[in-house]
Amino acid sequence: MPEELKKIMVVVKIDLAKRLSPSRTALIIIDIQNDFCHSGGGFAMMGHDVSKLQTVVEPVKLVSDTARKLSVPVIFIQTEHDRTNNSEAWLQRADWGPNSPLCQTDTWGADLYSLKSQESDIVVIKHRYSAFAGTSLEQVLRSLQRDSLLFTGLTTSICVDSSLRDGLMRDFHVALLADGCAELSPEKHNFTLDIVQNYFGPVLSSSEVLDIWMPESG
Repeated sequence: MPEELKKIMVVVKIDLAKRLSPSRTALIIIDIQNDFCHSGGGFAMMGHDVSKLQTVVEPVKLVSDTARKLSVPVIFIQTEHDRTNNSEAWLQRADWGPNSPLCQTDTWGADLYSLKSQESDIVVIKHRYSAFAGTSLEQVLRSLQRDSLLFTGLTTSICVDSSLRDGLMRDFHVALLADGCAELSPEKHNFTLDIVQNYFGPVLSSSEVLDIWMPESG
């Protein structure tokens, strides 16, 4: 490998370690909820194969457990919908109809799937694709003095991507956990990873994040 390329690679590695330092990072976990993941949830009832979405649980659990040990804030984002937040424009965005069963407020479908928030975690409720739209997320992050965000959750090309883009537009550093997000379509998942990597921020595996956070354990 040419010496100049080695130098560039070292700089990138140091930059990632700095940007994802536990002292400045927050872990954002988006929409890992029963209606999206459970075999008895809304997506499954619509005929979707939710097994692809269930694969995020173990990587996210691994990273979130480590985050808590390192005092990295773990922020769960949960979608909820009801008549107080379902506008006409929102209901007519696609051919889902006004009686979409997904993540209705105070229902089992809106509950977290498999993962459970801990006492130290923060839960933010959203009503749109982006975790920043009409929520307190930005205020929470500014109050915690966190300027680097590691995004995980569902689905890669919709709510995760919308939230990550909004984060960068608000001048947060953003990164995406590749095995900690998923999509019904592998093509859409991979396309989104490529777009994020080239235009928004680094795309990392859970093992790469843990190597950055706990290099001495590698």
